[in-house]
Amino acid sequence: GLVIATDTFGLKENLSESGIFVNRSKIKDIVGDIKKLEYKEYYTKKSENKRHRAKELQQINKKQLEELTDKMKKIWHNRSK
Repeated sequence: GLVIATDTFGLKENLSESGIFVNRSKIKDIVGDIKKLEYKEYYTKKSENKRHRAKELQQINKKQLEELTDKMKKIWHNRSK
């Protein structure tokens, strides 16, 4: 689903354009941002952004996991030297 969040450290970087960021002290703005989701074009755009960001993060995670696996294999291989 779509994420509506405050502009908290880390969330902006992780969600990027896929998130909907609100000022928690402005209730009317939050309600307005939620109501925007009723518009198909806006909802579709945010959904596309979400899927794109998920693919980006999946690639980053895959690369990091491969790097970690390679390092662990080197450690295992070198343990008895």
